[in-house]
Amino acid sequence: MPRYNDDKNRLSLRLSDYADEGLRAMKKEKRSTSSFGMNSLPVQSISIDAYTAHYRSPILRQLKTIVAAVAKGLEAKPHFLNFEFEPDGCEFSGIISHDETPIPVSAMGIGGGDESDHYWLHCMIISNSSLDAAYCVEMHLMAPRNRGDDVVSKDEATAKKMFDIVCYAIQKEVRKLEFPNFPDGNSGQTFKSVYQLNEELNVGSFAIVFRGRHRITGKTVAIKSVNRTKLSPADDAAIFMEVALMANMDHPHIVKVHDFFEEPEWYLIIIEYLAGGDLFDRIGSKQAYNEKDARDLTIALLSSVNYCHRDNIAHLDLKSKNLLLSSDEDDTSVKLADFGFSQRVMSPNSLTRRCGTPFFVAPEIIRKESYDQRADMWSVGVIIYLLLSGRLPFTGQNAHMLFSEVLRGKLEFPAVDWDNISTEAKILCKKLLDRNPETRMTAKQALASPWIQKDATALKTHDLASSSRRLKTFNAKMKLKAAVHAIGFSDALRGNLKFRCEVSGRHLTEEEIDTNMDDDDE
Repeated sequence: MPRYNDDKNRLSLRLSDYADEGLRAMKKEKRSTSSFGMNSLPVQSISIDAYTAHYRSPILRQLKTIVAAVAKGLEAKPHFLNFEFEPDGCEFSGIISHDETPIPVSAMGIGGGDESDHYWLHCMIISNSSLDAAYCVEMHLMAPRNRGDDVVSKDEATAKKMFDIVCYAIQKEVRKLEFPNFPDGNSGQTFKSVYQLNEELNVGSFAIVFRGRHRITGKTVAIKSVNRTKLSPADDAAIFMEVALMANMDHPHIVKVHDFFEEPEWYLIIIEYLAGGDLFDRIGSKQAYNEKDARDLTIALLSSVNYCHRDNIAHLDLKSKNLLLSSDEDDTSVKLADFGFSQRVMSPNSLTRRCGTPFFVAPEIIRKESYDQRADMWSVGVIIYLLLSGRLPFTGQNAHMLFSEVLRGKLEFPAVDWDNISTEAKILCKKLLDRNPETRMTAKQALASPWIQKDATALKTHDLASSSRRLKTFNAKMKLKAAVHAIGFSDALRGNLKFRCEVSGRHLTEEEIDTNMDDDDE
């Protein structure tokens, strides 16, 4: 990470470093050619990973492709046109106006003007050794060189707002580089000329999911229609992360993305149609349900999560609602869906955005700590506990009380629910519902655990009919409370965990989130 109090430690790539016979550009120590104040300190910073494994551009052109994407992102907003590319390296610099009015290039430090009273942006592209064939786009909002400690305010708030906007614009352009060659979305055809919308399947605050049909092949698909006019810059960039991740996945228990259309008012994501519906609804309607059934579903879930984690992807919203069945006839054809909050993990504990659904969110996120894909394994533990007992491991009247119980971590296995369940299953739940992510079991370890390897004959004898009935009740209540069982989110590591209603989009506090499930007993 660059240190701005000593420009000798500032590292950037040079286009000339990308030798014809080489596979990677090398980090090189260099001094910036910019005349901006090198003694100023970053006010705010963000690192945007550029994961090149799925790029369609030839490997020797990847660095130039990223540079072009960054330039396009900078030009996406009218206030960010005045940037200079430093010819000695993959760096951009530019002044931010106090009143959001673009400053002429002649007034910028690069052109010889006095930049000492202005906030300014500095962008570098550097190599990232954490993942193979990856780069980072480092964005820094720099303080005015002459700013005193007593300077306030209003100028900084404006600068931070503009910095966020341009960072999300760059993030969006960098994510596009990971997109595959979509068969129809990249053909120049309009969505309506290729697909027909049929009935509505689900409605959210920004998106509607429809059942649809390909006009030529007749293939049935699900179509996630996102109203881009309602999206914040952060939500807009998140759509491109979701598509970039899902479109490059190929696993039997992960829903597939077939195509993507970017139209003036809508993003349209063409997704595999899952006719079987909600997994917990299916379990609740089953005539027979036993521990082997729960174990088979757990194997499918662990397999999909392990696939994501091997590719350094954290799902970050694992919950019962996101487990769907592809078939009306097969109870085990479960698929993991909704990667809207997913992120690529570039290094251990590198994630800071606080997100998740109250019943399933990991304690390290509640504690406002940095984290990684191990947070998913806590959520997996909650789901397995539910599959076996039909109850949640931790409860509370509201999200604040629920989180207090999670942080206390007193995990119990009441005899009335667990006497008919094997000891190995309880041990697995304990190792997943471990408050310490460092000692929490990974997906790979869980797949090798004694319960997963246990003989199926014995598990079939453990009847879970009462758990099945409780799951049906749990799911019904989750749907009734859809307006309040919202997604928690915060962009700042130290920010308070807030919630956004999945239906209305309204923001809620922890105390406003009704998580009372005490009345779902038989």
